[in-house]
Amino acid sequence: MTNRFQVRDRFADGAQFIGGRLRPGTSGRTHAVVNPATGEEIYTYELAGAADVDAAVAAAL
Repeated sequence: MTNRFQVRDRFADGAQFIGGRLRPGTSGRTHAVVNPATGEEIYTYELAGAADVDAAVAAAL
């Protein structure tokens, strides 16, 4: 089972992984991942914006 520390270590500051590198999201919005059993916020990440989607599609081509 993956614990919260392993998840946090994988993605620095909730970055988007696009084109082989981590980069911040462009939407200006965040989302919290909450442990449903305790209500504890485990991690917060930036939501992707339209520019992130465009960059991901361009990187995939």
